[in-house]
Amino acid sequence: TNLIKHQAKRGIQHNFTMSDNGNDDVETGGGDVGGDVEAGGGDVEGGDATRDFEMTETSHQSYCGKMGESCQGMCFGIVLFVVSIILLIFNEGRAVRRAKDLEEGQEVVVDIDLSAFDKTVTENNNELIHAVGKLSTNSILKDDIFGVTTGTETDATDDIFKVETGTESNVTTDMSNTSATNKTTSEADSTTKNDFALRLKRGVEMYQWQERSNKKEVKTSGGGTRTETTYSYDKVWSSTFINSRNFKNVNSQLQNPTSFPFERKEWVAEEILLGDKLQVSTEVTNKFSWYQSIQNVNIQDVPDTQLQQRIEKKSKSSFYYHAKPQSNNISTTTEIGDTIISFEVVEPVLISIVALLKNGKLSAFTTSSGGELLLLQRGDFTSDELFTQANEENEQLTWILRFVGFILMVVSILLVLQPIATATDIIPFVGDCLGNGLEGCLFPIIAVIIALPISLFVIMLAWLAYRPIIAVPLVVGSGAIAICLCMRARKSQADNEPDNADNDDSKPSYTAGAPYTASAPQAQPYYHQSQPATTTAANDVPFAQALDLPPPSQQQQPAYSTQHQAPVNATFVPQSQQHQAPVEQDVVVNAPFVPQIYKP
Repeated sequence: TNLIKHQAKRGIQHNFTMSDNGNDDVETGGGDVGGDVEAGGGDVEGGDATRDFEMTETSHQSYCGKMGESCQGMCFGIVLFVVSIILLIFNEGRAVRRAKDLEEGQEVVVDIDLSAFDKTVTENNNELIHAVGKLSTNSILKDDIFGVTTGTETDATDDIFKVETGTESNVTTDMSNTSATNKTTSEADSTTKNDFALRLKRGVEMYQWQERSNKKEVKTSGGGTRTETTYSYDKVWSSTFINSRNFKNVNSQLQNPTSFPFERKEWVAEEILLGDKLQVSTEVTNKFSWYQSIQNVNIQDVPDTQLQQRIEKKSKSSFYYHAKPQSNNISTTTEIGDTIISFEVVEPVLISIVALLKNGKLSAFTTSSGGELLLLQRGDFTSDELFTQANEENEQLTWILRFVGFILMVVSILLVLQPIATATDIIPFVGDCLGNGLEGCLFPIIAVIIALPISLFVIMLAWLAYRPIIAVPLVVGSGAIAICLCMRARKSQADNEPDNADNDDSKPSYTAGAPYTASAPQAQPYYHQSQPATTTAANDVPFAQALDLPPPSQQQQPAYSTQHQAPVNATFVPQSQQHQAPVEQDVVVNAPFVPQIYKP
């Protein structure tokens, strides 16, 4: 209540409900508490919580606050943009260095046969070798708290004793039989005693409260924002510790234990051999990840009797620990703090390895560039197959990091553009729709359009820096192809364009040293003042005969002066000849040449 009142003074309002099977509700607002909370019990089966505590927190943010937050995001976006570029450049360099390390290793690797290998011979010492063999160990791993073990010395001794007694009846004073018995005993020791697990791991999962939040933003007038955050609480099984002190709801019932009752732990055999001849280092054992469930857990093996009363066997490989003591060791309820303890082991298998052999021990090989080379796969693989798989993994990681760098660049551009969308919130009526359109559609498209070419350009520069032998010819060839395509496009465009100088008949042509000529316009009927208004019968010709008459001669054509635009020696043009296509003739002007624009 005091917390709610304190937050109410800061302008934060809370609306939350706590229910006991949906019966009693409590609502508080603005720091005033009304009603009582009645806590009731509930059982949980299969991780489904029967009591859910919900809390809604409402906060307001002004327009200036939003702009300030957007500007901070823009600054972070600029930093993120630089980080994406650095990641892309680093990725290309890493890929090139890894490829060179694999190439160097493939050139110097030496294949050895462990069946005929003598570790006392130093022929392949300090060399990169490839070997195939089965892993084995004489170490027995044990969890002292729960008594889980990977084997017992008694079982191994009993197996050896059975082999010895089985051959004892055949033992005579003959030295050959004695040697046969010793050989059988050593084989039993290597096949039985060395079949122990290489690693033992204890896993822990605890039943805890988990907080979930759901935010809903509503834009208000003036460009502000009202945020409603709903917090819900569920019970889940989790292998990660959840600190309930960070919950928004400080209800005493939403409390998790302060720590796990048992820690996660792992045991590794001290001495692991490959093919019973070569010892492997910690760098090699860290790559053993083929875990499988153990099948021999037993409550009677737990040394602590009080712990036995609080655990039960959940499966062949796990125990169930009750946070509260149970009377009959039968799980009827699931309480906060209950824990499942499971066990997994790494069994010895056949592996193929490429590593450095030094003094009978396998470890990571250091290349000339300072990189480490250690390849390991379960099964029988040649050295070429191991290097091929390593190259494929390198390519996959390269493309993954390229995609991650591209996504980071897109996000950074969105953060840089965010203030623009925030600025539109202050516009009445359309600000909300405009801002949502910018943030949800336009800005992502712009970010992708900007980030894609920049990412490719950065990768190209990294290629030029790390792979000049391959990148320079590619860039030069691409540039030459682009130039050729541009020149061809320009040439085709020039061929398709019309020649304005040749197609424009309205402008007169003039040749230096030649008299100025101009095309006469189409002659129109003209009647001289001395021409009688009517024609004589002698000049009348039938219409059909007029069509067959030859065109009038040049003397009969009306001549025009370029200065006075008046006809010279104009004669009457019959009406029938006015429909014929005029013949353009140049009129030579004998006057001195005066350059001027001809206008018909």
